[in-house]
Amino acid sequence: MKHFLLFLGPLINLYSIVPYIVDITRKRTKPNRVTWFTWMLLTIVGTSAIFVQEGTMASLLPFSAVLATVSIVLLGFKFGYAKYTKFDVFCQVMAIVGLMLWAIFNSPMLALISVIAIDFMAALPTLLHSYRSPEEETWQTYAIGAVGSLITIAGLNLSSVAQIAYPIYLMLANGGIAAVIVITRIRKG
Repeated sequence: MKHFLLFLGPLINLYSIVPYIVDITRKRTKPNRVTWFTWMLLTIVGTSAIFVQEGTMASLLPFSAVLATVSIVLLGFKFGYAKYTKFDVFCQVMAIVGLMLWAIFNSPMLALISVIAIDFMAALPTLLHSYRSPEEETWQTYAIGAVGSLITIAGLNLSSVAQIAYPIYLMLANGGIAAVIVITRIRKG
């Protein structure tokens, strides 16, 4: 059963990007290429760290996040916009620092912790945008991503911090963004 959940969670997570892609192609959502590129870098580093630390099964969820972010980056070239801020530069530099820390200390766990912390900071502009302009975000993508992460957590070895840290973070971040979008839309009426 646990193996089934480890496949189902990432499949749901991968499906979560479908509503976002639909909204992008219908011009309801415009992804920030810089933000999504940063998320793509971070998910690649995180997936690599989990793969080295824990192996294939534990890295399926973050790998599905890599595929999702790559899809949005590619669509962003046609439908997105680029707003390159100092914060974006900081996040990208910190992703590289995470890789360097991994190389220097030979610690995939240190790289994973760096990725989660930086990803959280990179999610803050999306959270703020979701609050200010909830109609420009696709809540379904974030909600489905949270569910996929939760299902993956149910299939993982809960005694390994390296296995559960990233899925827990993804569940909380995606669930938080979805909640902000939905609650703000309801309040704005």
